[in-house]
Amino acid sequence: MMILSNNSQLFSVTNRFLAQKVLVTDRVFLDEFGCAVSIDGNNVLIGAENDNLNGLHSGSAFIYTHTGATWMPQQRLLASDEVKDYRFGHSVSLDNDTAIISAFGVGFVYVFTRNGIIWAQQAKLLASDSAGGFGCSVALSGDTALIGALGSVYVFIRSDRNWTQQAKLVPSDVGPNAFGWSVSLDEDTALIGAILDDDNGAGSGSAYVFTRTGTTWTQQAKLLASDGAADDYFGWSVCLDGDTALIGAYEDDDNGQNSGSAYVFTRSGPTWIQQTKLLASGDTLFEFFGQSVSLNGDTAIIGTYNFGSAYIFIRIGNDWIQQAKILTSEGSVGDDRNSFVSVDGDTAMVGAEGKVGRGAVYMFTRNGINWTQQAKLHALYNALLFGFITEKNDAEKYIKFKSTDALIIVDLRMFHIQLLKSGEQLAVSKQDKIGYIGPRFIIGMFEGTLLT
Repeated sequence: MMILSNNSQLFSVTNRFLAQKVLVTDRVFLDEFGCAVSIDGNNVLIGAENDNLNGLHSGSAFIYTHTGATWMPQQRLLASDEVKDYRFGHSVSLDNDTAIISAFGVGFVYVFTRNGIIWAQQAKLLASDSAGGFGCSVALSGDTALIGALGSVYVFIRSDRNWTQQAKLVPSDVGPNAFGWSVSLDEDTALIGAILDDDNGAGSGSAYVFTRTGTTWTQQAKLLASDGAADDYFGWSVCLDGDTALIGAYEDDDNGQNSGSAYVFTRSGPTWIQQTKLLASGDTLFEFFGQSVSLNGDTAIIGTYNFGSAYIFIRIGNDWIQQAKILTSEGSVGDDRNSFVSVDGDTAMVGAEGKVGRGAVYMFTRNGINWTQQAKLHALYNALLFGFITEKNDAEKYIKFKSTDALIIVDLRMFHIQLLKSGEQLAVSKQDKIGYIGPRFIIGMFEGTLLT
C-alpha cells in the first residue's frame, strides 16, 4: 500500500498559512468556542460547549454567514431549556437551513431551522430508551439526523416540521466497543466509529457502514484498518462523502508514538476496500493526527490534537497527496490544541479550543493549490461598542465604524431600526439590546465582527 503523503513533491506541503480567525470576546476563558465546527456553503455553525451564559458549562452555538468578502455573525443559538452543565454545542452539524446541536451533558439533541435570517428551535430529540452518551456525536443530511450514543446510534427523520425516531442501529457483533463515538451521514448511508473494538487488539477500533432501503437500515460493512493495532483508536473521527469514507486513528504510531493516521475507504457496489493510509509529513510525535476529519469530494482535511495544526490532502485519480499544512496564526506549540475541522469546496475551517479553553476558529480559502488567509475576524456579542462611522451601506444593511484601533462591522439585519430624527436611528435587537446610530458615531449593545 502506497503511503501517499510521501508524494509531497507534487505540491508544497511546508507552506504555513494564516487564516481568518473568529473569536468570541464576551466570554474570555473556558468557552471552548470551536469545540465543534460544520460548514455548509456560505454558512458556518460553531459549538462552544462551555459557554456560561445560562449557567456554568451551559453551552451555546454560533451561526456565521458569508456576505460578499466578509463573514458575519448571524445569531447565537441557545437551547430553550438549557441550564448549567448542558454542554450545548458539544457536537454540531449543518445542512442548508437546518442545524442540529447536542447537549451532551444531559443527553439531549436540538434542531434549529432558519426562516429568512432568524434561527428558531424546531425540535428537541430524545432517545426512545435510556441511551448512555446520547448526543456524543451528531450528523445531518436533508431530513435525516444521526445521533450517536455509546453503544448505539439513533436515526431521526423529519416529516413537515415533526421529527420522529426511525431506527436504532447496533452492530452485528454487539459489545463494549463504544459504537457511536463518531458518526457521519450522507443521504441513505451512515458511517459509525467504534473506537474500543478489539478485532486488532484492545482499543484498535473499527467503523461500520449502514445503508437505508425504504425505512429499513441494515449493516453493509465493518471496516478495519489493514495494519490495525491495539490502542490505535481507529474510528475516533469519521466522515462520509458519497462512496468515500475517511476514518481517523489518532493514536497510530507509524510516525512515532501517538503520531496518528487516517484511512480512506471506497465503495464499489456493496463492497468497501481500503484505498490508502494518510500520514502527516515531518515530525509528528504526539501530534494525534486524525483527531478530527472532514471530506468534501476530492479534498480531505485532518486535524490534530496537540499542535493546533491541520493537514489538507487531495485526491488525483486513486492517489492522495498532501497539499498543505495549516497552522494557526499564533503558531506556538500547544497554544491551540484540539483542531476540529470542516471543509466545503474551497473553504476550510479549523476550530481550536486553546490550552486554557479560549477557543478560536480559523477560516482558509483555496485558490488553485494555495490556501491563503481570507480575513481575521473577532466576533463581539453583547458588547458595549462605541466608535466613529466609516461606512454605512443601507442596501446591504451593514455599518462599519472605527473604535480605538479596531474596525468593526455590524449586521443591521439583526436589528429593528427606528428613525429618531434626520440622521439619527435607534436600533433594537431581538434580545432587546439597544443601540444608537448617529450621523457620525455609534454606541450601544451591538453584535458585530472585529475586522482588524
